Amino acid sequence: MSWAVGSDPYSVHQLGRGIAVLKSLLKAIVRKKVYRDVWVILTNTIMLFLAANLTLAFLFLAKDKISSFGSNQEPARSIEQGKFDYTAYEGIVDQTYASAVLDDFNRLGRLGFVYQPWVQFSEPSYEGKLVNVEVDSLGFSKRKTRNEEHKEKSSRLRIFTFGGSTTFGYNVSDEHTWPSYLSDILNSRAEELGLDVRIEVTNYGRNSYYTTQEVLLLEQLLRRGQRPNLVIFLDGVNEGRSCMDEPWLTDKLRTAMHNLQFPVAKSFAEKIDWLPIARLAKAVNQRLFTPRGREHTNMPTHDCLYDLRNIPEKGVEAAVQYEHNIKIARFVSKLYNVETLFLLQPDARYNYPTELYRDQTFAKEFIQSYHRYNEMFYSKCKNIEGVIDLTNLFRLWGDGRKAIIDDIHYSPKFNHFLAQHVADQIRLGSLWRSLAAARSSAD
Repeated sequence: MSWAVGSDPYSVHQLGRGIAVLKSLLKAIVRKKVYRDVWVILTNTIMLFLAANLTLAFLFLAKDKISSFGSNQEPARSIEQGKFDYTAYEGIVDQTYASAVLDDFNRLGRLGFVYQPWVQFSEPSYEGKLVNVEVDSLGFSKRKTRNEEHKEKSSRLRIFTFGGSTTFGYNVSDEHTWPSYLSDILNSRAEELGLDVRIEVTNYGRNSYYTTQEVLLLEQLLRRGQRPNLVIFLDGVNEGRSCMDEPWLTDKLRTAMHNLQFPVAKSFAEKIDWLPIARLAKAVNQRLFTPRGREHTNMPTHDCLYDLRNIPEKGVEAAVQYEHNIKIARFVSKLYNVETLFLLQPDARYNYPTELYRDQTFAKEFIQSYHRYNEMFYSKCKNIEGVIDLTNLFRLWGDGRKAIIDDIHYSPKFNHFLAQHVADQIRLGSLWRSLAAARSSAD
C-alpha cells in the first residue's frame, strides 16, 4: 500500500514544525546580526567620540601652553598687537620697557575686577614690574603714584584724583600717569615757592568710571575718615553712561542677583561645555556666526550706549547729569573743608585727529562715529560754572603729533603735558595757607 506525502497527518505536522523552527532560526540569525551591527556602530561611535575629544584636548592644551608661554616669555611681541601704537611714546622709553608695561596690563586684566560696595567694582590688588595697584588701609584700591619722600618737610598736602582709565593710566607705567607727573610738578613748584610742605597725590582713577561712581567713591572715602586737601575730577570720556546712569557691570550683576534667588537650570550646551569638542563647536560658532563690529570696544553692548552714535542729542542729557554730579561733589566736599577742581578732559572721540590712529578702520567705526554726540556734550559742559575746559590740549600739543597710544589712553609725554596744565589750575599758595591755618587752629 502506498501513501501520498500529504495524506499522513503526522508527516504534515512534522513538516509544519520544521518550517516553524527554521523561521525561528532565521529570525534569531537576523536579530543577532542587527544587534551585532548596532553594537559595532555604537562602539565605534563612542570610540571615535573619545578619540576626537582626546585629540582636541591635547591640541587645546598645546595651544593654551603656547599662548601662555608667548605672553610670559616673549613680551616684545605685544607692542605689535592690537591698537597699541608704540610710536606715540616718542622714544621716552625703549620697546622692551613698553612691552613690559603691556605684559603687566595683560596680567592685571586676567585678574578681572573685584567687587566694591556702592561703586560696584574696582581694579584688584596687583604687584607687577612697572604697574602696581595698591590697597589703602580702608580697603580701597588705588594706582601706585610716584610721590617723593621729602622727609624733611614738616607738613603734608594731600590731593586725590578721580576719573576713568585715562586717570588710572592704562598702558603706561606707574611713573608715567598724569597723577604721578602732577606730584613731581607740584613738589617742584612748592620748592620754588619756598613752601615747607610735601605734596602727596593719590590716584583713585578706575576703568570705565564716570562721575556718578566717582562721587560715590569720594563720599565713601570721606565717611571713612579720609581728609584730602583737594580733590580733582578729570572726566568726559565715560559720561555717556549717564544715558542709563548705570555702571559698566550692572547688567551682569542684575542677572547674577536674579540667579542667586531663582537658580536657572543649565541648558544641555552649558552642561557639556567642558568637553573639548564643545569648546571647538563654540569657537566655530563665534568665528562664523557671531556678528562683528563691536569687538573694538570694551564697553558693554547695551543699546543705550550705542545709540549715542545715532542720537547725538543724548549728549545734552549727559551734560545735565554731569552737572548734577559735580554739584553734589562740590557740596559734599565743602562739608569736610575739601577744595574741588573739575576738569573736562581731552577726549580722543571728540577732537583727536583720526588720521593719527594706527588702525584706520577702528578710528572710523569707533572714534569718528561719536563726534556729533561729543560735540553736543562738551559744548554744553563748557558753560557749566566752575568747570575748567582742557579739551583743547590736543591742538596745543601740536598738529600731527600723536598723544593717544591705543584707543583713548594718553601717552607718557602727553600725560606730563596734561599734568602741567592741571597744575596750572591749582592755587598752591592758597592750599598751603589753608593747611597752615588748619594746623594752627588744631594746635
